Amino acid sequence: MSQLNIKIFFTDLHGIQALSLLLMILALPSLEAPKIIFLILFITLFLISHRYLLSFKKLVFSDYLLIAWMLVGFVVAGFVEIQHQEWSGARNAMLIPLFLFCLKNSQFNNKEISLFLITVIISTLLASAVGLWKLYNHQKFFLELNSVGHVNHSSVYLCITFAIALAFTLAQDYSSSWFIRLLLITIVIFFSSLIIISGSRGSALAMGIIAISYGLIWTKKSKKPLLILLLAALFVNGAVYMHKVSMVEETLSQTAANSSFNSLDVRVNIWNSALLIWRHNPVFGLGIKNFNQATRERQENWLAKENKIYTAKMYHPTSHAHSLYLNILAEQGLTGFSIIFLNLFYICYLLYRHPPKREAPLIYWLLWLSAAGVMQVILINGIFNTTLHHEHGLLSVLIIGLWWSRIKEPLIEQRG
Repeated sequence: MSQLNIKIFFTDLHGIQALSLLLMILALPSLEAPKIIFLILFITLFLISHRYLLSFKKLVFSDYLLIAWMLVGFVVAGFVEIQHQEWSGARNAMLIPLFLFCLKNSQFNNKEISLFLITVIISTLLASAVGLWKLYNHQKFFLELNSVGHVNHSSVYLCITFAIALAFTLAQDYSSSWFIRLLLITIVIFFSSLIIISGSRGSALAMGIIAISYGLIWTKKSKKPLLILLLAALFVNGAVYMHKVSMVEETLSQTAANSSFNSLDVRVNIWNSALLIWRHNPVFGLGIKNFNQATRERQENWLAKENKIYTAKMYHPTSHAHSLYLNILAEQGLTGFSIIFLNLFYICYLLYRHPPKREAPLIYWLLWLSAAGVMQVILINGIFNTTLHHEHGLLSVLIIGLWWSRIKEPLIEQRG
């Protein structure tokens, strides 16, 4: 029987689709080319096995929202004034809503979904181990996951994985062994420690809010986790402050009256530049991946039209806005901003409409908590970093899509 199951898994279209997704997840934080290959394979297999969706007869309201998200980058590219990478940027950005579209319409069973989420944790542990080795052997100056890259993006990826691991810890059956519970708690502590090591205040803030929000929603089943998570948050904050790790030292230095030019100053300058870009490209922005075309010369010209003078203390040309909100405004204008945030707010609405009930299966508790944690990372960490970006964008919609596939959407979406 086991041989038969293995044979079916590798030959059945659904099984190959599940395997391609599993391999994509495994490669996501570590291997650049394989993750794209397996992602494209998964999407292709999904579209082949769900051809009926392409007729538009079975699509619902949320599908049309996601299709609008897929297309908005190309609409923007057709109207931008500066031609650079807007078309390739639109193609790359389309993968995230397309991936989410496939996942929300998928039909994976509980065992497959659990395996996907466990693989997220395992792949992140492996990538983190490599990142720590490079950090402590001075091959890197910051903690980075190989394929994810820059420490800010890696901290976002770690924060999402922390949310999943914490959801797993809570959503354990009472019959689970003490070893499994201890292992999960250790993994949660490990990921939270990595976020502290990364020095990302945005991720640390999101991590704390996720922990407390999980405790609050879990009061439907028990109040003990809320108390434990509150005490843990106080302990971590106290320990971080007492030891003055890099994140706290950076924050304290920024509040000093005579502090020198620092990362928060740079971010504010970048945000000023992003708002300047948007003011002069309000409807369609500069185009996806064209943020770096807002050179100092262009910014000086835009400011001259406003009777203002460019100063390095106020503006800073760079590759992206270090903020989800301002990056979308600058690159896609109000057109892209309205479409993308309509999708994000609709997901939040669905989370609100479909919270787990006390008697709900633990798999739904796991999925809902994970998806809610991801949305907090996107929206809270997105204030300070460009979330929904490349690897952590794919990880975000993976979790949201798996949860979304398990709910019945509101009556407004039902046909006939």
